[in-house]
Amino acid sequence: MTKTEQKSLLLKRNLVLEAREEPTPEDESRAITWMPRGMELLDWLGIYSQFHKKGVFRGLHQFENQHGKLLEWSFDQLESPYQYSLQLPQHDTEVIFEDAARKTGMIEIRRGHKVIEATQTKDNVIVKVQNKKGLYEISAPWGVGCDGAKSIIKSRLAIEKTWRDYGINSAVADFEMDCHLSIDISNIVLDPQRPYGFFYFVPGRW
Repeated sequence: MTKTEQKSLLLKRNLVLEAREEPTPEDESRAITWMPRGMELLDWLGIYSQFHKKGVFRGLHQFENQHGKLLEWSFDQLESPYQYSLQLPQHDTEVIFEDAARKTGMIEIRRGHKVIEATQTKDNVIVKVQNKKGLYEISAPWGVGCDGAKSIIKSRLAIEKTWRDYGINSAVADFEMDCHLSIDISNIVLDPQRPYGFFYFVPGRW
């Protein structure tokens, strides 16, 4: 024990620890696209209708180069009831999922609680958590790290990265602009020097 208050808790239900106090801002893109198989999962979970109300349907991907249009690719040949992709801000996805999770009564969500350390014993995972009140510890039979490419869980548990480095640089940026492109078509320009694409996700934002 240190001067910082620490608690050792044996969890009896599912707990989600989220470092951020609030969902991703509405005008940030991040994970903005649901593909057909993902929407089938949403349907199975019983929450697809909420995504349907919020999203923009995209049934066509258009590819072009400096000389004009090259081809169009659509989802209409997929063996799925969802022959399109669904575009919406990550903010909406987080809000819908969080609300649905809380309503089950089986999941506790703690925002503003950041995992700063993770270890494991033969029977349990032990995580150290930081919040505004200080530090505390949690012990549980299972722990799932969902903290992205720079995962503190993977780092602390010495789990090696598995992706390949292809030596290619890319960038993603959110632009506020007026655009003549249709919002239900993704427009990808295969410029030989620097390919780029435009994807609508909220009014005035691409």
